[in-house]
Parts: sequence; C-alpha cells; structure tokens
Amino acid sequence: MSIIKSIQRGTVSLAKNAATNVTINAVDMDKTFIKQSCVSGYAGSANVYMNAIIIGARLTTTTNVAFTCGDTFLGAHAVNSIMYYEVIEMA
Repeated sequence: MSIIKSIQRGTVSLAKNAATNVTINAVDMDKTFIKQSCVSGYAGSANVYMNAIIIGARLTTTTNVAFTCGDTFLGAHAVNSIMYYEVIEMA
C-alpha cells in the first residue's frame, strides 16, 4: 500500500511580477503539499551579474494552484523563470 494517493506534475513559466493559476484534479488540502524546483531567470547588463527571479506556489483551493513570480533583479534584461512542480496528495 502506497502512502501517496496522487501526484500531479507540471511546468510554469512566468515573467517578473507575473502571476497565474493552474487547475488541477481535486485534492484534500489537509493531505496535500507542493514540491517545486525553480530554474531562475537572469538579469544584468551583458550577463555581468546574476540575480534570481523566483516563483512561489500555493494551493489556494482543492483544484487550484496559484503561482507568483517576484522581481528581485537589478538589471535591464531578464528571461522568464521556470518552475517544475509536483502536487502530492497523501493517502
């Protein structure tokens, strides 16, 4: 018997200061968590310095994950941040 009931995976790409919502299959919020890893965007003049642009994830309802990307860079150039996520529901 597995202690994991379900895993839902996906990828989100966001520009600085952007937000989005992703619809997922219904989960029990008391038994669910989000595992995430970010590939940060970068900023800087001619890539002289690097600063992270990080995405946060939050389970807002039984069928919604909200993603928000911050603005933590100082330069004029940036690429989108990418987040790989798993919504894991325990049995």
